[in-house]
Amino acid sequence: MTHDLQIYGSSYPAAIFAVEYSGQNISKGGMNSLRNKKTRIFILLAVLMSFFSSSAFAVEMSLTSDQLEYNPDQEKVFARGNVHFIREDLNVYASNCEGTVDGSQILFWDDLRGEGFLEGEKVSFKADFLEVSFKDSPYYALRGKVDAVVGSRLVKAEILELSGDVFNASAVERFTDKVSRISLSGQELHGRMEGADIEELDVRGEVRITLEEEDGNQTIVMGDRALYSRARGSLVVSGNARAIQRERKITAESLVIFPESSRIEAKGKPQIIFRLKEQN
Repeated sequence: MTHDLQIYGSSYPAAIFAVEYSGQNISKGGMNSLRNKKTRIFILLAVLMSFFSSSAFAVEMSLTSDQLEYNPDQEKVFARGNVHFIREDLNVYASNCEGTVDGSQILFWDDLRGEGFLEGEKVSFKADFLEVSFKDSPYYALRGKVDAVVGSRLVKAEILELSGDVFNASAVERFTDKVSRISLSGQELHGRMEGADIEELDVRGEVRITLEEEDGNQTIVMGDRALYSRARGSLVVSGNARAIQRERKITAESLVIFPESSRIEAKGKPQIIFRLKEQN
C-alpha cells in the first residue's frame, strides 16, 4: 500500500487523512520507544506539517511512496520506493527521496526522471540526482548523466542548475537552443534567460560552438572562452580562437562573430586560410 501525502495550500485535513490511512506502514525512525500509535502519528504529522507549510510550499503538492520515515536526529523525512512528487505541473519520479524538515532541501535519486512544466516552460529530464530547494527562490540541480529538455533547449551534461532566469552547467557534452540556433560544448556554461530567449552565455574550457544560419550553412567556432550577448548581437571568442566558415578558416587571438550577418572580425594576429576547390 502506498503512502499518499497531499498538501493543498494550508488545507491540513487532507494530510491528516493520508497519514491516518497509511499509518500502519509508517517507519518510526527514532520513535520506537513511543507506545501509543496515535501519538506517533501525531508527531509525524506535525513534522510533515512543518516540512510542507513554509511559504515556498504554498502551492498544490503531493508525495507518494512505498515507505515513509522521519528521523528526529537528522530532522529529515525519507521516502523509499516508487516515489512520485508533484509540485504544481512538475512531476518527479525516483526510487528514493529525502528532505529537511524546514523544506530547505529535497534530494531525489535512483531511477530519476521528471516531466511537466517549470517556470512556464515544458521540461523533461533524466539524471542520477535531483536537488531541489525552495528556501529562498526555487532552485533545481540535476547531477550525473544529465539529459534534459527545458523549453527550446536540449542539455547533456554532468551538472545542470536552474534558478529563476539563470542556468549553469558543467562538463557540457551538448547544449542546443532551437530559437537562437546555437549548439555548443564546453567545460563550464553560465547563462541568463529573458523570457524564452537566451540573453547571455559564458562558455569556458574547450569551447566549440556551431552557429546555424538560415540558409543551412554553419559557422563553427572554437576557443578557450566564448561570450554571447543577444542585446549586442555578437559572440566573442578568445584564447586560441578559430572559426571555420564555408571555404575558409580564420584564426586570431580573439574573434567577434555577428550571427545575424555571419560577419567575423579577427583581432590580434589574424590569419585566414582559404580552401580552394579543385577544378577539372
